[in-house]
Amino acid sequence: MTGWWVAGWDHVVHFAEADVRVGGSYRVGFALPGKTPYVESGTFSEVVPMKRLAYQETVTLSGEQIHTHATVIDFRDLGGKTEVTVSTSGWEAWRNADGWVPALEKLAAHLGGEPRLRA
Repeated sequence: MTGWWVAGWDHVVHFAEADVRVGGSYRVGFALPGKTPYVESGTFSEVVPMKRLAYQETVTLSGEQIHTHATVIDFRDLGGKTEVTVSTSGWEAWRNADGWVPALEKLAAHLGGEPRLRA
């Protein structure tokens, strides 16, 4: 997570921790260098290895809630490549898309591949 969980190419991860299991939680802080980090935290409701992650997330800045969403990430094996589908619901769900685009691009670069994003 520290290499790619960011809301922009110019962001850095300040901290990251995850207990990836049903009922487990995660917490990650990210922001521009030198800025107060946004803190995203959540609880996993579904964990199917290599297939699906589902969780409820809340993003805060300086202790103030920005938004809360339900997110589902599906993974599909394409024979040497993986298709990742992210679905988000909740108030201001578009904010999640704004963060996922650079995060997935950075993940692809981190893994040595090229992103092929579709809205």
